[in-house]
Amino acid sequence: MYLWEGVAMTEKGEENNDDYRKGYSDGISAENTRVLDELSLPRDPIIRFARIMETKLRENDSRRDGWDDCDPIWLFERAEEEMLELKKEITMYMNHSSLSPKWLSIKERMQREAADVANFCMMISDNMESLRIAPPEPTEREPE
Repeated sequence: MYLWEGVAMTEKGEENNDDYRKGYSDGISAENTRVLDELSLPRDPIIRFARIMETKLRENDSRRDGWDDCDPIWLFERAEEEMLELKKEITMYMNHSSLSPKWLSIKERMQREAADVANFCMMISDNMESLRIAPPEPTEREPE
């Protein structure tokens, strides 16, 4: 087992985070597992969600050249729009039986909408991480 981009992988290239965290039987000691956990290997739900996020970003790569130049307010407003789309999918999800043939597609759309929201929030955070200039000075309000 080895680590690739923060994901524990088997020699065949299969993800193996659960076994890794338990102290995989290939000789990783409990102490080594603790040390590796301290390196902040993301939890399995985060890895699964990040893959959906990355898929959504790649789908839009041809339309846009990144988000470095995006205004944080615009990104926030886009996240709000995506929240409304997510709410719609959650409502549809809640109103369908898991036996319904539509249930799986609704579940997938809900996950994708959640990733859209998270991507816009990530863009805000990423832009703040690399921010090198101060925001514009607030304008003073005139006395009423």
